[in-house]
Amino acid sequence: MTTIPQFLASQHYLLPRYFPEITIAQPQILQNNGDQIKVTATVMPFQNGQSAFYWISELKIFLSFVGLQLQSGKFGITFTYTKSQNTLTIAYGIQNFSIHIDGVNADIDTPTLDITLNLQSADTIIDFLGYVNISAFDSKTYPVLLNFQVDFTNKSLSSFAGSLSHTFSKPKELLSLPPELKGLTLNAESLGIEAGMIVEPPIALLGISASGTVKTAKETLHVDDFAIICTPDADFAPLYISFSFGEITLAEALQFANPSAMKVEALANIPVVLKEPEFTWCEKSVPLINGTTASPGISFQGMADIFGFQVYASFKQNNGQFQSCLLQFDGPLTFSLHGKNILALAGEGKAILGNPEVKNWEVPLNSEDAYKIKHSQPKTICKSGGAVINVDTNDHEIFGSAQVTFLNMEMGIVDLNVNEHEISFDTRTQISHFIHQSIQFSLYDNQVYVAYTSHVDVKIPLLENMGIYNFNNDIAVASTITHSNFMAEIQFELMGTTHNIYSIDISHCSSIEEIQEVINNQLIEKLPAILMEYLMANPLQLIKLFQTGHILIEKIEQAATFLTSMLQKLGIPIPDMTPYISEIGKMYHISAQQLTEAIKSLYGESEVVIKETGKMLLKVPYLPSKEVAAALKTTFNAGQELVTEIFYGVGIGAKETAEILENIYGMSAEGIADLMKQVGYTADAIGEAFEEVGGKLVKVGEEIINHVFHFLPWSPFDFDAEKKENSN
Repeated sequence: MTTIPQFLASQHYLLPRYFPEITIAQPQILQNNGDQIKVTATVMPFQNGQSAFYWISELKIFLSFVGLQLQSGKFGITFTYTKSQNTLTIAYGIQNFSIHIDGVNADIDTPTLDITLNLQSADTIIDFLGYVNISAFDSKTYPVLLNFQVDFTNKSLSSFAGSLSHTFSKPKELLSLPPELKGLTLNAESLGIEAGMIVEPPIALLGISASGTVKTAKETLHVDDFAIICTPDADFAPLYISFSFGEITLAEALQFANPSAMKVEALANIPVVLKEPEFTWCEKSVPLINGTTASPGISFQGMADIFGFQVYASFKQNNGQFQSCLLQFDGPLTFSLHGKNILALAGEGKAILGNPEVKNWEVPLNSEDAYKIKHSQPKTICKSGGAVINVDTNDHEIFGSAQVTFLNMEMGIVDLNVNEHEISFDTRTQISHFIHQSIQFSLYDNQVYVAYTSHVDVKIPLLENMGIYNFNNDIAVASTITHSNFMAEIQFELMGTTHNIYSIDISHCSSIEEIQEVINNQLIEKLPAILMEYLMANPLQLIKLFQTGHILIEKIEQAATFLTSMLQKLGIPIPDMTPYISEIGKMYHISAQQLTEAIKSLYGESEVVIKETGKMLLKVPYLPSKEVAAALKTTFNAGQELVTEIFYGVGIGAKETAEILENIYGMSAEGIADLMKQVGYTADAIGEAFEEVGGKLVKVGEEIINHVFHFLPWSPFDFDAEKKENSN
């Protein structure tokens, strides 16, 4: 035999000199790593018959507390010495005992005791394990593992705390909840009990926690935490029930809170998602250890997400009577860019305080825990000044109000409307002469969408400032506000077709007027290309745009150039320009000379261009053929034969052609007759035309009709040769 100090010394572990010489027999080393040694042995009583542990006063206090005496005789122990911590732990089994608290006797079976002695501070901790039979809830008895700890400070008992646990082989319907939670049952997968008895100040609480699922009449929901705080009496009567879900929708939460009373079908599609909401129930007001007071009835609260925005959700009901269900924004909702407030949404929400680190079901296990919980500083979990949304579970509505500031302009209090797609509101205050009626706001995806209709009156230069597009129209403005940008797009109609200009950056704007200026500049920059693209697909609409005054030519001297340039850019070939010039040219009194000069500058002066130009202009109703012929001669230096061919090609009559050749080119009657015959006019048509024209053409006309005039086979312009031949 040896003593504990002697045996440890033989293994190079030294205990303080004051440590008692406890005699042991048959020591066996289970572990030894140089810092910690673990040994099993048999403890022998002192020679005077006293227990080997009589000197541990804390053990005597604890055993007397539970109604036991120090164990005498010899018994087996396991002791562990840790050099670095200077602690000695002695573990041994003790006889069965009962815990008596406020009239409740809990029998502890097969207990084991661990005594940890701090050889430096003289503090002592006693841990014991055992099984206690719990008969509660369903009138059945469960052997629950008990693990308790008793703390001693300076030889005085400071706290008595511990926990119990039991794991079921299969989910067990363990607990029927109070009448207010009718229809709900807890299917427990595991059960835990935490109890605390604090000596100073005296507190005795019993908390039951479980994990598993809560069943309703319609569905099964998984519970992350579940706790019941009870008085430690014979019936374990619940004072307070609290539990939480990981995530649940508002509709599910309301249905869960009162399946029979709540009508939440219309709310089912509104995406309000509660994050770890905390449900509570109590029959009457209960002060909690964290300093708050639980109100009677069932309630839930917690942060939630609605369309990407953080809100605080709370619900209260007592005796089946609906009290309130609110969604409160986490303080004023603001969107700011470059130091400017774009949008602010504020309300009358009060600050909500709490301590997320202290759960409502948390039971203090010792004085230190109780002090820490009681004196924990509350934190603001929802800031004041947020808009408040009311949930009316009877009328299936969610509504609220808010004070709105947009671009530094106070817009007053607006009504908030909530549906399955968005939170929306509109302002009807006249804030700008640009805006018609109101501005509509929609909140979703953690963004704000702003839409309104405004009137724009701006002159947009076209084709090197030769013409303008007079944009005098309403446009739809749709902008998106995020925490990083403020973008807009505009939509407008052009001749019945809708067009869009996207991604206009208006982040730097601080007023509607500034936004309007940016939009005007965008229209000036981008509308010409949009207009040309539209006209490429609908070229005849160009005429209508001129007729309606949308396109104007401010400098008349540039009218021909602008019109022909526009037609060229639209891909209109010269022969197809007739309808455009017929309408638009007449509006601006564009002459044939101006048109031929404009066409020459764009297309050149090839014979093909001259022919196409002449034929096209001769089809323009307001242009006299004489003016066209003169313009062709002046601009292109077109000869009489080419002009005659053009006239004949478009069906100009013999009389009109003859007059032009006589007046514009000064040709003789004989020359005119031969030229016209050469290009295809008949002799009869020429003769009749000459007689109608009169003058010097009459005689030749009569000769043609009487077949006296002979059309020469050679050049009709060599009249001297013709006379010589006749004289011979």
